[in-house]
Amino acid sequence: ENPLAIEYNKLIKQHLQRRSVDSARWLLTEMQYRGVRPTAVTYNEFLNYFSKSKDISEVLRIVEGMRQQGLNPNRVSASTILKALGERPQRDQVDAVVNILNWVSSSEGVDEILLSSIAEATVRMGSHASKIYAVLRRELDNNDGEVWSAQTCGSLIRAHGHTKDTEGMWKQWNNMMAHGIRPTVVTTGCMVEQL
Repeated sequence: ENPLAIEYNKLIKQHLQRRSVDSARWLLTEMQYRGVRPTAVTYNEFLNYFSKSKDISEVLRIVEGMRQQGLNPNRVSASTILKALGERPQRDQVDAVVNILNWVSSSEGVDEILLSSIAEATVRMGSHASKIYAVLRRELDNNDGEVWSAQTCGSLIRAHGHTKDTEGMWKQWNNMMAHGIRPTVVTTGCMVEQL
């Protein structure tokens, strides 16, 4: 990675931590003007900032800017983008996020952190989560037999419970027991809560 890009990324992060979005955007423009190519890390800083305020519209605009630079979201981007989904996102926003998840799944695969983020988004979105939950189910099927941490299992159990998928809950619980994963108090609580 270009050392100048790393320095710009640090400066952008500092400005965003101080909520100086205009300054951070100016740095991005300056970076490009000077011929320093932004990286996924550059855009992930902006995604992180706007995801905290659940500004999914701005998050998706940042993804578009990222793609205009020839970059695609990675696992970190996707996990961050999921945090921007509130309880009632618009259908086109959900579709855009699903497309991002599909891209990441086909290009990098889904790791435990992203899987947990998908599960948490499913819970947060409640009755509006059917398309996100479909991605979760697909990824679980694609990674059948994979062993996840007790914390991730708790998130998965909650997601299954929130979508009334009792079979999925028990499958996750039984997989955890079969692999000798000791449930935490929280994981056990998630299972009991969903029954």
